[in-house]
Amino acid sequence: MKPGIENIDLNLLLVFKHVFDCRSVSKAADRLGRSQSMVSYDLAKLRRHFGDPLFTKTTTGVQPTKLACELAGPIADAFGILEHRVIGRERFDPATSSRTFTLQMSDIAELNFLPKLIKAFSVEAPGVRIKTVEIDRAEAESALMAGAVDLLVGYFPNLKAAGVYQQRLFEHRYTCIVRRGHPRIGAALDLASLGSEWHVVVKPEGRSVDVVDDALKQRGLARPALIVTPHYMAVPFIVGSSDLISIVPVSMAEAFEQGTGDIRRVELPFPSPRYAIRQHWHERSHDDPGCRWLRETIARLFTGD
Repeated sequence: MKPGIENIDLNLLLVFKHVFDCRSVSKAADRLGRSQSMVSYDLAKLRRHFGDPLFTKTTTGVQPTKLACELAGPIADAFGILEHRVIGRERFDPATSSRTFTLQMSDIAELNFLPKLIKAFSVEAPGVRIKTVEIDRAEAESALMAGAVDLLVGYFPNLKAAGVYQQRLFEHRYTCIVRRGHPRIGAALDLASLGSEWHVVVKPEGRSVDVVDDALKQRGLARPALIVTPHYMAVPFIVGSSDLISIVPVSMAEAFEQGTGDIRRVELPFPSPRYAIRQHWHERSHDDPGCRWLRETIARLFTGD
């Protein structure tokens, strides 16, 4: 006889959900208010029930197995239904809520979104909190489906899974930044200089599409990369203290220019490639009143920026 739901304690599935979300037995134990040994004991029960290790130890925590990844979405859906439709948390009042929303954002998305969100929340939802996390882009889809994050905000061209909604917010374009007093680049930048100067190139981990490289390739160019980094935040310090240049989103260039007197912008010698910034969410949170309020707030603040 196949094991039925009556043969498993639903509290064990709650343990599974927290371990999956935290990628750590000790952190899951803290969330649950239980000892680490008790959580490990419950995991042992789950492993016997499913006939699978479910989680394997790593140097930083635990890594879910293939079966655990397959189970995570349905288990998160089940608890979402219990929380929002059965227990009665379907009402959401931003003025009185103390809910914390978890968003996956890149550093550039944080720069664009968080200041406006904080200002809006201080007026409309003073008790609501935002937690941003950095998840490998290859795992972003599974994190969204498992409920580890409420919303992905940014540029995710490879995210096309069934059950994932998306809304276009605005477009980004690019420009070039150089240090003031660069010995070879004046007020304008030509194609020859763009192809001969050393670049700081930002390559976010897990992104397979790069509109800048595609635009340069169409013109027979490639960026000579002296430094490649997954993050933007080190770029102004590198460019401002060297003769390296970097192609970055305009909003990031504006922030760099305001933040330091060592950086200036130079427009690209061809029409800038553009890419759309979107917010993405899973169908499991589509009807959640709190998540819906968050999405509507973001759309109101940023659509058309």
